[in-house]
Amino acid sequence: MIDRTGRPPTIVTPEQLKDWTKKYCDGCEERGIFPDFAGMMLWLSLEDEDIERFQDPNNPDYEGFKKALAYGRRRRESYLSRTMAGDNKRAIGCYNALKEPKNGGYGNSDKNKEQTLNVNVVGVGGVEAFK
Repeated sequence: MIDRTGRPPTIVTPEQLKDWTKKYCDGCEERGIFPDFAGMMLWLSLEDEDIERFQDPNNPDYEGFKKALAYGRRRRESYLSRTMAGDNKRAIGCYNALKEPKNGGYGNSDKNKEQTLNVNVVGVGGVEAFK
């Protein structure tokens, strides 16, 4: 975890969230550690309810919080992508982390796609041949 002295910040605006997210990610990068989402929440003293409030479309600052959270996701994605490309020993672990939606959602685009198989039974005795 990144060292922080003093009282945890109270995040009220999207600008504060982005600023503190940047500080967290910069501190992680200086130490060569992954700026994970859970670590960021702990460092910022955020609860799940805070994230839900940020992501509530009825929140007047919804678009700003959405952009601030996206900034953190892009920083995590960038760290994992660069690490994966530069260190073969860590490539699989980075790729697995990149699959998580909060880190980029790589490879999950076809996950919910319905797959079908059509069998043409003409010429093999028709449907009766399968009974």
